[in-house]
Amino acid sequence: DQVILAFLVLLCGLLKAGYLFPIVYKAFFRPPQGEPGHGEATALMAVPLVITAALSLYLGLFPALNFQLASTVASVVFKGGGF
Repeated sequence: DQVILAFLVLLCGLLKAGYLFPIVYKAFFRPPQGEPGHGEATALMAVPLVITAALSLYLGLFPALNFQLASTVASVVFKGGGF
């Protein structure tokens, strides 16, 4: 019954893909064009990315544990025993 909404969602998805495809193409399918001497990222740059990826994976796989921790912290803080 919502053909117009389905069409708009499909159109929106196609427009987003059209906007992002040139970026993906330039990043992965063209030979690198940059200054010589630039290579892979150093550990100083890669470690924060790995930590962020690991936390994102953890938060996505175990969301209940995070809500439980937040609930416990909130109950302690709002009962006057907190900071």
